[in-house]
Amino acid sequence: MNNESYADDVVELLQRMAIPFEDVFLLCGWREQAVNCKDFFKQTLTEAGICYTFNSLAADDLMRRDQLHSEYEYMAENESSKQWNMDEGYSSGAGGNTYPRRAFGAGRRAGMFVILKVQKYDMDYLCGNSFQGFKVHLHSPVQYPRMVNQFFRIPLSQEVSVSVEPLLFDTAPNVRRYDPKRRLCYYNHERYLRYFKVYSKYNCDIECLSNYTLKTCGCVPFSLPRTSDERICGLGKASCTDTALSVLEEMDLLHELNKTDNFLEHCNCLPACNSIFYNTEISQAMFDWRKLAENIHLIAGVTNATELSYLSISFKISRFIPIKRSELFGISDFLANCGGVLGLFMGVSILSIVEIVYYCTLKPLMARKAAFSRSETAKVSNPTLILPPAEFGPAGGRARKATNKW
Repeated sequence: MNNESYADDVVELLQRMAIPFEDVFLLCGWREQAVNCKDFFKQTLTEAGICYTFNSLAADDLMRRDQLHSEYEYMAENESSKQWNMDEGYSSGAGGNTYPRRAFGAGRRAGMFVILKVQKYDMDYLCGNSFQGFKVHLHSPVQYPRMVNQFFRIPLSQEVSVSVEPLLFDTAPNVRRYDPKRRLCYYNHERYLRYFKVYSKYNCDIECLSNYTLKTCGCVPFSLPRTSDERICGLGKASCTDTALSVLEEMDLLHELNKTDNFLEHCNCLPACNSIFYNTEISQAMFDWRKLAENIHLIAGVTNATELSYLSISFKISRFIPIKRSELFGISDFLANCGGVLGLFMGVSILSIVEIVYYCTLKPLMARKAAFSRSETAKVSNPTLILPPAEFGPAGGRARKATNKW
């Protein structure tokens, strides 16, 4: 490959130079069952070259192939994932063998393992800072992989055990009515991507990088999606594409800090409302596979020029708590929080006046009415003695008659 500005045949060259599948995978296992590695790992084109992906969405489910060129495939996976989506998960009728494949528990018994191999004559000490081994990138099934993002290494003759803890972001249904600018996330149907059917921030960033590189350099790196009339950047454009990536990352940071108006405003790559990420715990030890090969005949097809590595991946816990995005103050929450203040002011301005009117008018009237009622009751219930006139003496008849009158 010479120092040309365009390299439209670079992917064909990479495919010819790629290490054969049989020289990469020696043995694979899923849920303690040996499986055919070719059924589980499919080719995927990345900026690091030809890689192999496990449990990713098929190209027809993830990408808009009618918008892409037809010169080569970005992903070789073709198994349908109709019974699963990022927003709702697996459908109620999905069985145990649905795709994407799912684990039914935690620990190595419910996970996967793979024995990787490499021949010493395939090692290139001028590539990758002389590191020899493998790179592994964990990503969501709806995310197109990029090896420049988070990855971990698997050294040769090492056993690497990875415990995965999912980090699921979920969004409450009552938040859907808000504008995406307010809730700061997109549902899949709200944000159209030119090259991807499924929205995620990573897919949006990839599309943004492809558009920005085309605008800046006049071409697109081979691993990024492009149309049939857009050319692939060659070595002569390597400096331009590297600068474009650095500038875009710097613009992203400045946009978050200063809310500047720049190219990222047109990208508009907010997080997805429902997304999943993975936290990992990695441990490793020596993998003395040669001693193992002396005792059993499981490891076949290896020579003195072969190096092996062992990788196992499983979930750390069988259940996890999602992080839910919800509204901070709804209508009921707002009224509840303001109820005390509103009650205070309404109590002072209305109830106090009612109490004053009551004590000034109604209470005196009620008191007078109560006193009058007590007076009438006393007249009826208390007997009164009527004395005779003075001219009637005690001996007279009238006096005797008067004394019997009540």
